[in-house]
This record gives sequence, structure tokens and C-alpha cells, in this order.
Amino acid sequence: MQSAQAVVQAPNMLRSRATRRVQDPERRAASVHALMTALRPDAEPFERWVTTHGDRVDWPWVLDRAVAHKVAALVAARLDSCRRTLAVSPDVRKRLGRIQQESAQHTDVARRTLIRLDEEFRRDGIPFLVVKGSVLAEHVYCDPRIRRFVDVDIVVPREAVARAEARLRSLGYRLGQADELLAARPSRAGERATAEALTRRFYERFHYELPFDAPRDGRWLPVDLHWHIAPASRLRAPAERLWEQTAVLTVAHTQITTLNPLATVIYLAVHATTCSLSGFRLLHLCDAAWAMTRFADQCGGLWDLAGAWGCATHLASVLETVERVLGVPIPAVLRDAPHRRVPFTPLFRSAVTETFLVEAGRDAGWSRWERIRAEAVWNLAMRCLRWNLMRSLRVRLTRLHWKVLRWRDATLVSAAPHEP
Repeated sequence: MQSAQAVVQAPNMLRSRATRRVQDPERRAASVHALMTALRPDAEPFERWVTTHGDRVDWPWVLDRAVAHKVAALVAARLDSCRRTLAVSPDVRKRLGRIQQESAQHTDVARRTLIRLDEEFRRDGIPFLVVKGSVLAEHVYCDPRIRRFVDVDIVVPREAVARAEARLRSLGYRLGQADELLAARPSRAGERATAEALTRRFYERFHYELPFDAPRDGRWLPVDLHWHIAPASRLRAPAERLWEQTAVLTVAHTQITTLNPLATVIYLAVHATTCSLSGFRLLHLCDAAWAMTRFADQCGGLWDLAGAWGCATHLASVLETVERVLGVPIPAVLRDAPHRRVPFTPLFRSAVTETFLVEAGRDAGWSRWERIRAEAVWNLAMRCLRWNLMRSLRVRLTRLHWKVLRWRDATLVSAAPHEP
């Protein structure tokens, strides 16, 4: 899940610079299309397209957008494969090299993190699932260097959360995201504990997880400790049902348990349609497209499971978006299923376009009203308006609560008698 506003701030800064570089509409359209084509599981369409149209693309802009959407490593790999036929500037070449080098280093840290977590949790007898990043990088993208992820997502039974948290803290992890959620940095003595308590309450209610920051020595990645993978309003399946849809895979030379292909595709669809537009990344669609393609021959019962979990609409929305925007065809076994209901609403059609998903909500030149309108279109199209309004309201209330507590504590301190 996305944290508060810090997730969007840096990409917005990149976006404001990139917008000024691409003024010609035709060049802009070519740049958007190049980015979207680079994200397909099949690399051939991208290589074929840039051979003919690559000179019309603003590649620095494409890389800026790729960074903002967390797909820079994949785009860099695609461009690297075209280096003999595509002429790009020396600056772009250097940037591609840095992205690939950082991705390789990040892969080593991610594998080291997973191995250590597996050792610690197994030693304490804590059952756990690994979802998203680590598993997708190894078994969906089949190359961990092209699928970057910020943290390691693990799921434990609700009754094992306290033990799992204790193991993480013993490794030097601490509860994170307080500064981002509260939009403030606790400075006075005792404020950190209060900030963590408010953060814990928020994440327990709205994300079914606790976010932990890694030790500062850089040995490991941050960890998101889940006991469920989605809100009940978006995925109507008790947490124990998840453990019935699992598989054992090898990740980083370690046997780990994860969601099976059906549950993985459903989870990715729910994840993509639950976030707000400001929290949306093309990586969400990319994951769904690659997983759908990778597991096409194992998805015979996908719609039945999605119906049982109450999220068939979310799944249909994502599959349709993947086909319309990324150009990745829906496998016949999924397209012809009787349970599939395609959301052909005007709002949906206006939201699932290349330009909207690449640029809407992130253009620093847009007015506040235009950003609000784009956010409303996305939330209504993906049927997540109620959820995101509730979450946004809770963020505001939590920040207000924090300010009240700080004011009260400051008042008590100033009113306390001073010892002679």
C-alpha cells in the first residue's frame, strides 16, 4: 500500500521538469507510446517500434516517467537491448547504466533480506507468505533486475503478528511511515512513541499491515508485515482463505510459500484498483500484465475464485485496462469466461488511456480543479471512491489528533512548576 504524500512528491518534481521538455504534441504522443510499449512482456513490439520511430521520442522524459511509475529498471533493460539500432544521447546512456547498476545492487539486498527473514521466522516457528516484489521478480518477470521493489511484503497469521514484530525489532527494524503519515517529524522527548501509536492504529485499520523501516546500515530492505492483503470491502475473503491458495517456490535459493497463480493475479488486480490515482503506478498494470501472461495456462478457475472472493469486477477492470493501454491481449481462457463482466462505462473508457494513466494527477501545470477531476474519474471508474475518501479522511483526522496531542503536551510542560 502507498504511504502518505512523500511517495508522490519526488515524481511530481520530475514531472514538472519533464513537461517543459515535451511541447510538441506528436513528439509527446510518441514518447507516451514508447513508454507503454516498453512495459509489455513481449519485447519484440518495442524493439520493432523504436527502430522506426525512436528518433521522435524524448528519452529523458520517458526515463523520468519510468522512475515516477517505478518501472525504470524494465525500461532501461528494453533500451539496452536496442542499443545497436537506437541512437540516444550520451547522457541517456549514462543514466541507463546507473539505473541498471543500482538495480543489480538492489537485487542483492533484496535476496539477502529474504534469506535472513526466512531464517528468523523459521527459527521461531512463524508461518509466513511472501507476496508481490520478491516473488514477482523471480517467477513472473524471471529476472529480478528488471522488477524493482521498495520493501519485502510478508503475510503472517493474525495471532503471530506480535512474535513476527518482535523478530523484526530484534534485527533492528522499527515502525516506519510516521513522519509521512503525520506530515511532521517528532522532535520533543516522548513524541516518537505517540507518533508510532497513531501510525500503528492507522495502518492496522486501513492497510492490514505494519510498515517497518530497515536498519540504517543498508543490509536489508524495509518490511511490510501483513496479516491480510486487502480491505474486506475490496476482497471479501477471510485471511485464512488465503492460506488455502498457496504454493511453494524457490526465491533467492530459499523455499518460500506464496500465493498460487490464481490468487496472485486476483491480488494484483485488487491492489491496482484500490489505490487513488495519486498512488497509482504503471508498475501495478505491468505486474498484472506479466502475471496474466506468465500464468495463462493455469488460470482456468480464475473467475470462479474471483467471484467467490467478491472481486470479479476489479479483475475485469484491470484485465481490460491491461489490454487497452498496454496492448497485452487477454488470454482466451479468461476472455471467454461466462463470469467476466467488462466495465464499459464512459468514465472507465476515459480513464484507461495511455495519456491519462501516464500523466493525469501528476502534471504540475494542471489546476487544482483538473487534478481533483482526474482523481474523481479514476476512483469512480475503479469503484474505489468510498474507500479512498475514508482513507483520506482518516489521514486528516490522524494529523489533527497529532497536532492536538502535541499542543496538549506543550501546554502541560509550560504549565508545570519549575523546581528551584
